[in-house]
Amino acid sequence: MAVQYPIAWHTIDNCLVDVDEAKRGVADYRCPDPDCEKPLIFKRNYKGTKYFTHKVAATCTGETWLHSTAIIIIQENSYIMINGTNCNYTNVRTKQPIGKRIPDAIIDTDKYLDLLIEVVVKSDLTKEKLADLDAHNILRIDLENLKINFKNLNKEKLTNMVLYDTGRISLIPACTYTATPAQTTDELEDYSWIVLLAIPILTYFGLKYYNGHSTEYNQKRTKKLVNHIRRKQYW
Repeated sequence: MAVQYPIAWHTIDNCLVDVDEAKRGVADYRCPDPDCEKPLIFKRNYKGTKYFTHKVAATCTGETWLHSTAIIIIQENSYIMINGTNCNYTNVRTKQPIGKRIPDAIIDTDKYLDLLIEVVVKSDLTKEKLADLDAHNILRIDLENLKINFKNLNKEKLTNMVLYDTGRISLIPACTYTATPAQTTDELEDYSWIVLLAIPILTYFGLKYYNGHSTEYNQKRTKKLVNHIRRKQYW
C-alpha cells in the first residue's frame, strides 16, 4: 500500500502545503524528499480522508519524507525552542560539511553560532557521529516515535513538534564526548617509544634491587643462625 502523506511541496509557491489546502487535479505537488522529488497527487478516500500519494512508484519511504519535511519546516521558519526559551534563528544552511560529517542543518542564534541540528526519525545519533561533531553544540529533534501512517498529522502539528515541543527538542552541549577510539590510538602511538625505552631500564634496576636485597637478606639470616647456635652452646 502506498504511503499517504499529509504535506507536499508546492513547486509554484516554493513552500510546503497542507493537505487541507490542496486541490484535486493540480500537478504542482512534489515529494519533499530531495532524493525523490517525484510528483504527488491529491486524493480523498471513501471515508473522506484527504492525503497525498506518489503518482508513480517511488523509492522514498515515510521516514525519508518525514525527515526531509522537518528540515524544510526549519528553513521556512525563524524561531525554535532551546532549553525552554523561544529563540530567533537566522542563516539556515543545509548540506554543509563539518569535518567528515554533514548535519541536517546549521543555524545561528544570538547565543549559539553554527548550531547544528540533527533530526532523528529512524535511528538515533551514534556515539561516533557525536564524537566527530563534539566541538559544536547540537540541537537534537526527536521524531522517532511518530507512526508512519501519519494519522491526524498536518503541517501545523508537525511544525509544533519540530520547533516548539520541548519534549522532543534537546540541546547537546559542545565537548560532551571524548575523542574517538582512532584518535586515542594515534595519541598512544606517539608515546610508544617511551614505553619501549622504559621496559629494559625498569627491568635492569628491578633485578639489581632484587639481587641486592636477596644478598642482604641471606647475610642477616646466616648471622642470626650463628648467634642462635652460640647461645645453645653447640660450638
